[in-house]
Amino acid sequence: MSLLKQLLLSVSCAILAILIGTLWFSVDSARQYLSSQLQAQGESAATSLALTLSQPSNQDPVTQELLIAALYDTGQFERIRFIDTADTVLVERSAQQETQISGSSPAWFANSLPIDVPVASAHVSNGWNQIGTIEVKPADEYARASLWKSFVRVTLLVLGAGVAWGVFVLMVMAWLRRALREHVQFELQRMDQSESVPSRKKVRTIPELEAVTHTLSTVQKRIRVSSQEQNARIEQLQLELNCDPVTGLANRKYFVNMFRQVLQQEEGGHVLLFRQRDLLPLNTSLSRDAVDAWLKLVTQRCTELWQKNGMDAGNLARLNGSDFIVLLKGQTGPQVMGFAQELRTALQELRQPLPDGSLCRWSMAMTNYEGQDSLSAVMTRLDNALMRAEGAGHQEVEYRPSEGAHTEASSSIGEQEWHSRIERGLEQGRIELSVKPGVEVWGQAGQIHDATLNLLPEQPGQASLPAYLFIPVAVRLGLSWQCDLRTMELASDWLADNEGSLSVRVSWASVIKPGFADQVAEVLTRAGDKARRLIIELDAYCLSEHDVETVAFVDKLRPLGVQFGLRRVLEQPESILWLHMMALKYIVLDDERAQKLQAEVGGRHLLTAFLQSLQELGIGLRRVTRGSNSAQLDELLRENAVVPRP
Repeated sequence: MSLLKQLLLSVSCAILAILIGTLWFSVDSARQYLSSQLQAQGESAATSLALTLSQPSNQDPVTQELLIAALYDTGQFERIRFIDTADTVLVERSAQQETQISGSSPAWFANSLPIDVPVASAHVSNGWNQIGTIEVKPADEYARASLWKSFVRVTLLVLGAGVAWGVFVLMVMAWLRRALREHVQFELQRMDQSESVPSRKKVRTIPELEAVTHTLSTVQKRIRVSSQEQNARIEQLQLELNCDPVTGLANRKYFVNMFRQVLQQEEGGHVLLFRQRDLLPLNTSLSRDAVDAWLKLVTQRCTELWQKNGMDAGNLARLNGSDFIVLLKGQTGPQVMGFAQELRTALQELRQPLPDGSLCRWSMAMTNYEGQDSLSAVMTRLDNALMRAEGAGHQEVEYRPSEGAHTEASSSIGEQEWHSRIERGLEQGRIELSVKPGVEVWGQAGQIHDATLNLLPEQPGQASLPAYLFIPVAVRLGLSWQCDLRTMELASDWLADNEGSLSVRVSWASVIKPGFADQVAEVLTRAGDKARRLIIELDAYCLSEHDVETVAFVDKLRPLGVQFGLRRVLEQPESILWLHMMALKYIVLDDERAQKLQAEVGGRHLLTAFLQSLQELGIGLRRVTRGSNSAQLDELLRENAVVPRP
């Protein structure tokens, strides 16, 4: 389509939209005005009729019916109804009883632009007592006829204006086409042919188009002079734009383009994102050169780790100042988890001290991708996993699997191997319980041991996988309840051979699974009184998102003497609403999260309310400290009688 035709079409569409909008808003305004008039008419008639019927001389039914019939016979109302206080219809005149005038407007018009006819009502009384209610619904036929006539007039006016505008535009386009052909087409042909042409006949002088012709000639000369220089500059910029100036890694733009091409293939894999959470404090305490040197060292160690595992270091990129990302093409779940452990260890060794004496923190997130996945969906999952890792406060890898529906062949990448490995571990008894002494509960006596699951390797020399690596995958594959049930069996065996209490964790997916509580109750029933020393530690996410199922799970096991703990309450503050229903033994308090809340006004109020709730409900506190204690937090705990004063 030529430029002139496009211009004509765009102008015509714009004018058409304006005319249609004018027509629509004009008719709609008239419709709203008529609707308001009908409403006012109905309310006025209802009030007047109710006042008339309330007169002592108009209390007998015959007079009332005559007054209602007289008002209805005016033809301005569709229905008039008089009902008593018991909602019994005493008198009614409506269109169902008498033929009403119709056909004032087409049916399609009435359906497209309906006129709202509200029912007006007023109370009828005989002094101080109400004897009934008058309901009046005005007839809309006359209003609809008026609206139809207005619509026809405005439509004819709009059509006439549209036709006139179309003729005018055609004339302008014809003139412009001739002018462009005379003044511009010749110069464009000469630029395309790159050679001189014979002189043409003299044309009418149009100053605006002559300026365009002169500009085209100037541009032609400049293009010829600077084309080679620009091409060389473009090549240099492409190299600079694809690399991070500090680390020399690929930048965000290059990685996104590469990842988009990878997603167009059928092969799946994983993406690992790790963020330096304390880069801003590092920039404050260290010089810029020192921070850049440290980032280069991190890049060097990561590159060495890549090469050690036979991976392409070109898949590592720096998205921004604190975010690094690596593409693990064709890697299955167990392979990337082992690599993630090595990377985590390397990053922990390179941590730098902060001004407060603690070490800088890394947050790591991972997700899988499959062929033909959406780039935005994969990056969104990765970002959500990173937020969960930061919110949880740990420095482990937060795994977020895909949740989309894919074909069996594509979804089998990674998932089948994970499924087989976990199932074989359950069948062969290669899932064991790792028990170690835990933090005591303040205000309560007795030693508590913490237990976590480990998936033992199938072959010698391989590393075992802790629960935080394979349980998220088990949740995705629907195997978490089997792992948690195995945890209960191993916990029962430990309680039979050892003294003290044992704390175990149960995933939220198992808690909400129908029938899981019954299976756990069956296992713990065989343990007898030893089940009283078992503490099931739940995630506060269960209460905030699945409160009904969680309370039912607790109520099922509490008669057996099982005790319960709750973790990550400050990350899920809405879970505090259900604490009184849980009869908890303790709540885990993360010092790092509590200190962050204490630094903000709203956070201090939330933390104070949380501690006061623990005191009133008699719930103990297990304080998890990863660094140095905060004196302000210690004082807050003492003020709320959570920690005894020295």
